Amino acid sequence: DRDQMILSDDVKPLPVIEPDQYITISMKVNGLSIQTVATALDEGAKGQNIRARNEATGEIYQVIVTGPGQGDVSRESGGIAAAGREPAIVR
Repeated sequence: DRDQMILSDDVKPLPVIEPDQYITISMKVNGLSIQTVATALDEGAKGQNIRARNEATGEIYQVIVTGPGQGDVSRESGGIAAAGREPAIVR
């Protein structure tokens, strides 16, 4: 209907990451910037938070989507959902 008002809640950003997609994630570890590949567990648009799993270690990362197929490990959550573990790349 042409007279219907569109509200901000009616507009949703298009996802640039789909579940089960391999994505490149960046994170800071001991002052170094590193990248690794993980599997997206959630759908996400740029700026949204999703979860991604490191297939080699099983660690779950909280990731902020930065673009198609890529994201940064979320600093506010500590980045790693698996309690008390460091990223495997540091070991």
